[in-house]
Amino acid sequence: MLPMTALGLYFSGRIARLLREGMLNTMQSEFITTARAKGLSQNAVLLKHAFRLAVLPVVSYSGPLLADLLTGSFVIESIFQIPGLGGYFVTAR
Repeated sequence: MLPMTALGLYFSGRIARLLREGMLNTMQSEFITTARAKGLSQNAVLLKHAFRLAVLPVVSYSGPLLADLLTGSFVIESIFQIPGLGGYFVTAR
């Protein structure tokens, strides 16, 4: 449990910040105001309209995130002395 927490805590914070910033920017858009004026519920506005655009920065960050996770797993495997593929990813030619 501790290696998983050590590896994922940093990246979960970055993803949360990206999603929060995307939601804040999207919620100020005119089409969100229009959707609210049409009488849609808050959940419908958030999930159907805002979340689709707010998740785009998270999706674009997922490529570098995967690379960082793989190289970070080498450090976690070294610290916790867990046999795994992280060392092979770093030393591969």
